[in-house]
Amino acid sequence: MASANVLLRAESVTFRYPKGASIGPLSLGLQAGRIHVLLGENGSGKSTFLRLLTGENSPASGEIATPSSDLKSLSPENRAKLIALVPQDEETPFGFTVEQMVLMGRAPWVRGLWESQTDHEATEEALSACDLLTLRHKNIAEISGGEKHRVLIARALAQNPTILLLDEPTSSLDVRHKADLTTLLLRQKSRKMALLVTTHDLLWAQEIADDLTLIRQGTVVAQGEKSETLRAESLAATFGVPFRQNQDGVWLPNQIVD
Repeated sequence: MASANVLLRAESVTFRYPKGASIGPLSLGLQAGRIHVLLGENGSGKSTFLRLLTGENSPASGEIATPSSDLKSLSPENRAKLIALVPQDEETPFGFTVEQMVLMGRAPWVRGLWESQTDHEATEEALSACDLLTLRHKNIAEISGGEKHRVLIARALAQNPTILLLDEPTSSLDVRHKADLTTLLLRQKSRKMALLVTTHDLLWAQEIADDLTLIRQGTVVAQGEKSETLRAESLAATFGVPFRQNQDGVWLPNQIVD
């Protein structure tokens, strides 16, 4: 991996939960114009690692840094300009419309009391990219879970980050909007954004990933480019079942019949 293109790097990062369990050490570099997938079962530590990369949680050891500074030395505003996180879900305040929620993504960029024309244009673009224009005036409390998740993605896009982190982004999306999300991520990749996606969906990971980190119970099983990382033994160690590759080169659990 060319270090000049790495926008955020984690080196030997560990985290300890209050009850004593820990994850790590984990190391990875998020590279401009590439999609890195953190793949593992639910509860394996993927979401915790994302929160470390945003600065929301502090590592027990190790370092997270941009090419020019340690992440913890950045102000919250500058971190928000650099990194946007799309969580699996979050409590959203009642009374706001879809458009107002997406506009909140512009907070790091707003100067003064009112949003600028640039802020509204970025919001409009994000609403369009996430197929939300027809819902823009709906109250956030009146939309479905899948629609709400698209609002969270749109808010992150409006934030105009250099690095986009998405936590299990397909979990509440239907087939159409999952396909739309894939197209959206590939578009951001072409714009030289660095992307990190967590998922337990192996088929989708094979579709979008350039690089993968396979993780089980907080420990790295395998890491590298997709062609190097997806192996029967590493997938079995990650998910606890045997795997095989079908005639199209797709990895499937051995129990699945083509």
